[in-house]
Amino acid sequence: MSEYLTVDGVAALVGRTPRAIQKMVERHQIPYRKHNKRIVFKRSEVETFFDTLPGVSVEEAKRRVEERVGRGAR
Repeated sequence: MSEYLTVDGVAALVGRTPRAIQKMVERHQIPYRKHNKRIVFKRSEVETFFDTLPGVSVEEAKRRVEERVGRGAR
């Protein structure tokens, strides 16, 4: 696993759309970094951020994504 993620990587990690993650960046609601003009996320910071939110964790988000993907494959 890479230490740094793109918007698409974070979206896949937490079960949100890339656009939703971009909106969070625009509103400064999620920890991110800029490398030149590119937005990147440190995996450990994103996981800690979501783990500290009430009612959601990265593991819970992954489980929900897997459930949705499993339902869609039928």
